[in-house]
Amino acid sequence: MQLYKEVAKALNEMKEMFPFPHGGEPSEAIQKNRAIELLYQAKEAEVAGVKELEKLLDFMKAYYAEVWIN
Repeated sequence: MQLYKEVAKALNEMKEMFPFPHGGEPSEAIQKNRAIELLYQAKEAEVAGVKELEKLLDFMKAYYAEVWIN
């Protein structure tokens, strides 16, 4: 799903910004603001992805009920 690729892309950029073990510069305003943007992007894509999965689940439930009840 494209939405989860967006989540992975945002979180991967965060990983590069704050590498283990030295962690980058999270106190710098530019890095801090970029990290916040990335987290919001990841959250937005994740929420949209869950909505798509819920639609798929509803479709599957309806199909399953239709096949076995009729």
